[in-house]
Amino acid sequence: MNWEGSKSLRLDAKGRFVVPVDLRTALLPSGGSRVLTITRHFEEECLCVFHEDDWQLKRSQFLHATIAQRSDQLMIRRFIAQAVSAELDANWRFTVPPILRNQVEIAVRENFTLIGVHGHLELWQNQHFDRAITNLPSEASEKCRQVFSYPTDDSEQARQS
Repeated sequence: MNWEGSKSLRLDAKGRFVVPVDLRTALLPSGGSRVLTITRHFEEECLCVFHEDDWQLKRSQFLHATIAQRSDQLMIRRFIAQAVSAELDANWRFTVPPILRNQVEIAVRENFTLIGVHGHLELWQNQHFDRAITNLPSEASEKCRQVFSYPTDDSEQARQS
């Protein structure tokens, strides 16, 4: 999945949303399966949606990367054990299971934020998303400065000395 960006969408009374037209070709490989997997993000207060093929790859990588520590088991329970697969219907609607919706406070008949990042989609309750992008840790700011070639705090202080 190679779509990046964000959209404001709304869940209907049955907990479904319609996949936006401009996202459809990026989400589904040509002639590929219409099955998507949705699960809880392993760290953030959001849900992740993967195409079936991408999910199987991520799942395999995750299981092979973990070792038998308690923290690994907790991550498996949060990220993998809660995963639910569902097929897009003929109208490109996808149902977000109530158990997952409730965990991240995405309500039916309310708007939520859909973002494309790191090869998957994320569904965010609007206030959670605003908080996440407003409260960036200093490491994230530093990384952005490096990527965009802005002076870092250290290089700025060195220049002023």
